[in-house]
Amino acid sequence: MELFERDREFSTLNDLLAHTHNGNGQIALITAAVGNGKTALLRKFGEVVRREGCVTLNASCAGAEQKVPLAALTQLFDSPSLEAKDAQRAAELLSEWHRPAGGSAAERPRAQVMLELVRIILDLSRTKTVVLSVDDVHHSDPESLQYLQHILRRVHASRVLAILTERACHNGPHSPLQTELLRQPNVHPLWLPPLSLQGVAEMVSVTAGHAFAQELGTEYHALTGGNCSLVQALLRDRAGEDPAGRTDGPVPGSAFEQSVVRCLASEEPVLRGTARGLALLGDCATQEVLALLLRLPRETVARALHALTVTGILDGTRFRHPATAAAVLGDMPLGERDALHRRAARVLYEMNAPAPAVAAHLLSTGSADEPWMIESLISAADTLFQQGRSVTARTYLELGHRFSTDDRQRASIGIALAEIECRISPQAVSRRVPQLLAALRAGLVPGRKALRLCESLLWNGQVDAFDELPDLLGKLMAVAEPDLDTEAEVIRRLLSSTFPQLAEKVSDVLGRPARQPLTTSALATNNRLKALAAYDTALARGADPGAVADAKQILNGSALSEATFPPITMALWTLVHADRLSEAEVWSDRLLGEAESRGTAGWLASFAWTRASVALRQGNLPSAERHAQAAIGHLPLDAWGVRVGGPYATLLHTVTGMGKHADATGILNRPVPEAMFGTPFGLVYLHARGRCCLARRQYQAALNDFVACGELMASWRLDRPALVPWRSSAAEVWLHLGHTNKAGRLVEEQLALLTPHDSTVRGASLRLLGLTRRPQERVVLLNKAAEMFQRLGRKLELAEVQADLGEAYQALGDSEQQRVAVRRARHLTQECQAKGAHCVALLDVSRDSAVQRHDGMDDKLAHLSDAERRVSELAALGRTNREISSSLCITISTVEQHLTRVYRKLNIQRRQDLPAGLRPRIATRESEQYGAGRIPLARRHA
Repeated sequence: MELFERDREFSTLNDLLAHTHNGNGQIALITAAVGNGKTALLRKFGEVVRREGCVTLNASCAGAEQKVPLAALTQLFDSPSLEAKDAQRAAELLSEWHRPAGGSAAERPRAQVMLELVRIILDLSRTKTVVLSVDDVHHSDPESLQYLQHILRRVHASRVLAILTERACHNGPHSPLQTELLRQPNVHPLWLPPLSLQGVAEMVSVTAGHAFAQELGTEYHALTGGNCSLVQALLRDRAGEDPAGRTDGPVPGSAFEQSVVRCLASEEPVLRGTARGLALLGDCATQEVLALLLRLPRETVARALHALTVTGILDGTRFRHPATAAAVLGDMPLGERDALHRRAARVLYEMNAPAPAVAAHLLSTGSADEPWMIESLISAADTLFQQGRSVTARTYLELGHRFSTDDRQRASIGIALAEIECRISPQAVSRRVPQLLAALRAGLVPGRKALRLCESLLWNGQVDAFDELPDLLGKLMAVAEPDLDTEAEVIRRLLSSTFPQLAEKVSDVLGRPARQPLTTSALATNNRLKALAAYDTALARGADPGAVADAKQILNGSALSEATFPPITMALWTLVHADRLSEAEVWSDRLLGEAESRGTAGWLASFAWTRASVALRQGNLPSAERHAQAAIGHLPLDAWGVRVGGPYATLLHTVTGMGKHADATGILNRPVPEAMFGTPFGLVYLHARGRCCLARRQYQAALNDFVACGELMASWRLDRPALVPWRSSAAEVWLHLGHTNKAGRLVEEQLALLTPHDSTVRGASLRLLGLTRRPQERVVLLNKAAEMFQRLGRKLELAEVQADLGEAYQALGDSEQQRVAVRRARHLTQECQAKGAHCVALLDVSRDSAVQRHDGMDDKLAHLSDAERRVSELAALGRTNREISSSLCITISTVEQHLTRVYRKLNIQRRQDLPAGLRPRIATRESEQYGAGRIPLARRHA
């Protein structure tokens, strides 16, 4: 047995033994917290005294024997070191002690029996040194303790060494035994502290043989506080691990948990109770709360916490590791634990603790049979729901609903449950709808909550409920209720964006037209209204500065919660539809990170879909595919409800652009809610399906989908090209079928609907309009479209325009401009990793024709400086000034200056005129940087 950091104490015991050999009896009182090695030290020293031929009398006390008279004394005299006559004499005396008082006259008083037992030890010490050791003397029975005190007062002039070990006492500085013994001059108190960091490192090194024991020692010490027993348990757990999966650091296992339980089993009831209360309260534990929970004075709790800290179980008022708390709770009897949870809930409630802290204890008991308990569960559920912790919130509400006996309260809980289930388990909502409608009919549901119920049902396609819900809502609106008008306005505007066919009907019921202008005060005080208005404006007028400003204000001023999630989502989509793609990308990534840290699947799904849509618009098809797949994977189909058409449409556009037609077929074969086709989500799905058919040259099927979009939008009075540009898509079909006039009319109709801020749709319209014109006019229109897409960062659309320009320049006989346009189209197509039918045609263009130099241009290129050459090469690839600045680590102003000088030296007017002769050097450089045959992925906007 090896001891660590006990050399000083071991040396002291040896010195005391030497003094005892000389006839000067000594007493050592060893005190330590549980698990800190007092028994190990006693045993190790026992080996020494046995080697020296001493008479050893040993006893180990236990709490279970504390009420057995003379239990410890019996162990002392039951020693093989005693000669037979002495052992026989001691046994007779102990037997005489146990005889009932009032026996025969020959019996001696117990005091005389005690003196006879003392004389046995003193007689032995005349010939040999006697070492008397009692481990855990604090558990000794009172009779044995009385005897020990008797003998210890008489050993000072004998060859008797008494060694007693005692657990550290939390009730004060000294135990009663210490108080008695410390009056004697030959008593030597020894305190065994927990191991230091160096001591733990030494134990780890010797036991585990690890080369990095010093580093590991820090981790083991932090987990155990230097408690020898706990360190050894961790090392046993490590030894029992599978070597293939073994980690260097400590991993608490069954040995550690058992050691924690043994440590506490050896402690006083107050310390065990304090540890259990602390484990049960968790983060809510303070000395005040513990004192109320355990019904103890605060001073007693403070001393108990200190004692547990010395033991290594705690670090102040916190467990050193969750496994320690788990072991403490696991050892607690179930009935006792439930009772303590119930008391903890009441204590926390009376101290106005946060409702989730109270509800967690109620949930552990599975009971809520008092009104305050149900109120706490409802309040906690609302708090957690706002934080995105919907599953736990639902559990609290279910417990409250089960115990509530108030019909109005049960109806309110039912609506809250429906709202949560719409997000995490929509299939469960359908079973609640009949009860909820019955509650509405009975007038048990406030109007504001009824409106929120409408919103949740609509989002998840529960359209059938609206057969009678509008009439019920009309009755509810007749009752005066604070903020009811504002909530009704939110629902009206949400309906106009999601269920337009119901918007007018519900608006009539609620008493206002669906598109009545909002008041300034309503917008200023309600972010949901402001976000809906901004989104509506972006769809109607594109990048409207006011809508963009409102969206950014909402995003900057709102912390993500269940209440702010709808306006944040609408604000984010406002930026997307306003072509603020760089800002939308930053916000999407930030919100995705926050949703991931919270683990909220609904938020993750929504923000991943937005991020996919941004990537699609930026032409980053692999990123769009990854995020769209993630969005769909975060939630089951029924949890998406009617909204599933959105991510499906994004994914369809993406895989179609990448030429993955088999994947597109798989997506189209997935089931979707029928109610989706009565919403704008069905529109974008139909449009994406039509684009997929168009890529496969299934022209009639594509045209049917595009026309269906137009008919639905017209019937809903929602004909907005920014939402679904069905006319330009139908125009493409007519162009493929050779009906140029029909295509031109559709495009002109679309252009007439646009505002000056509708840049993306305008660019697409100008491109298609150009394809209906003669080559000379076509070039002008296509260049305008190219400039728009270049400014907006729409790389895939820019690639298509450049390809069309190549064909137009070929028709005009301008081979140099043709090569420039084709080269740019090819590069952008590769950068987007697009492999649709149109893009494949671009990639098939001869490389030789794309890199041929114009006669005489080599001499002009030779006059460019290295810096001008680098800038112009990137510009020739279609990079923006900001992208060039970021790539070359220079300012945008420097980029502009270099390009001005390049235009002058080459005698050209704009970057579209940059010659094809710049291509070979940039291609060579990129081949060296990224590997032969590879093209770098799209760079993000700074």
